[in-house]
Amino acid sequence: MLRAITQFGAIFSEPGVVDLKVAGYTLIEAGQHSQAVADLMTSCGLDGRVSSAINTEIWRKLIFNCVINPITSIVGSEVGGIADPRLDPLSAFSACVSCMSGVGPALSPPGVDCNVGPYGGYGDLTAPAKLMLSFFMILGRLEVFTLIALLSPSFWRRS
Repeated sequence: MLRAITQFGAIFSEPGVVDLKVAGYTLIEAGQHSQAVADLMTSCGLDGRVSSAINTEIWRKLIFNCVINPITSIVGSEVGGIADPRLDPLSAFSACVSCMSGVGPALSPPGVDCNVGPYGGYGDLTAPAKLMLSFFMILGRLEVFTLIALLSPSFWRRS
């Protein structure tokens, strides 16, 4: 049994109409018969590739499906338009968590193109990525207002 994930970019422009923006590919977990399966897929017109880091690719797809795609849809931008392609999955995820919790620097492994860790910053990110992180900062503050309201005596007084 092999694990695999398929990635592609498309926009549902209207009911029943899908506009393919980015041709997809399928990443297959490295194994004994992986290359044969990838070659078979490629010969059928589907781009099949073997990945030695399938767990990283699964996390990357999860981040896109659960974070990037919904926000892209809300703001109405192109597929992946708010993502910075220079960010690795750890940096992207930790930047989102860092902005939601308001702790400042995120985590970035050494040698990455765009470092959002303690020795880098958010200044090198693309403008759409900064907007997304600003949204996360505001979202992270909403629970503070709820807590303040619940702890405020005037909230519990009957009028």
